[in-house]
Amino acid sequence: MASGSFSQQFSDAVHSSLVSQMVDKAEKTVDRAQQLAPHDTGYMASTIGYTLNKLEYRAEFYVLAEYALFQEYGTRNTPPHPYLRPAINEFWSDTYGFETGLNFRNVFKTDKKLLVYGGKYVMHGLTKRQQSHVRKVLQPSHKALFKGAVARSKLHVRHAFP
Repeated sequence: MASGSFSQQFSDAVHSSLVSQMVDKAEKTVDRAQQLAPHDTGYMASTIGYTLNKLEYRAEFYVLAEYALFQEYGTRNTPPHPYLRPAINEFWSDTYGFETGLNFRNVFKTDKKLLVYGGKYVMHGLTKRQQSHVRKVLQPSHKALFKGAVARSKLHVRHAFP
């Protein structure tokens, strides 16, 4: 019975240590993403945050600004200005056993498929000009940043946050 309580204490200590590491890395990641984010008004940087699932060892980073996805990945008129993916790679790329995720808010309701999902671009329904932009500008940027923890991350674009 004594060994059972010792193993439980050991398990609790390990869990507590891992959660502490997650919180530390998540806070550093948010601080770095806020530094890298465009600062025209400072609004987007102020909406960067994170949530933790301590049981599954999952950190999920979110940006509530409506235009955050377009800043991170670019559009056909604007080159990408990555801020979240470099921050995640900086602090999580050498970490294994944790899962990271990216959440962007998209308030524009559309029936078209998303342009970006995970580590891939969806090219369905794009004009030739849009496809050219994806090949020339977005794909090289995307491939350069989708490594380490970001490559293992799951990207979600949601119309609203709960």
